Amino acid sequence: MIEELEVPEELKWSLKRILKKIPGELKGDIALRKIMLIYLKLGGEKLAKQRIEITKKRFREHYPLINRHVAEKSIDDELYGEGDKTNLSS
Repeated sequence: MIEELEVPEELKWSLKRILKKIPGELKGDIALRKIMLIYLKLGGEKLAKQRIEITKKRFREHYPLINRHVAEKSIDDELYGEGDKTNLSS
């Protein structure tokens, strides 16, 4: 079940701008959305943006395999094209 956030009218556009800066893998995280709303209420967009940067940094540190896999896939695609890569040893 998806929870809806109750966002005050005066913060809707700010929250929308802030949520665009969240990494794609975390965009569906309702807890993070709630945290961003709290930061907006307490300290405004500047504070919320700082929290986003911290979140991005922690995400990259905790999930380096995702970043490495994406980088390796793009290198493979450049080297071998996007076709079949199963018979590379011949």
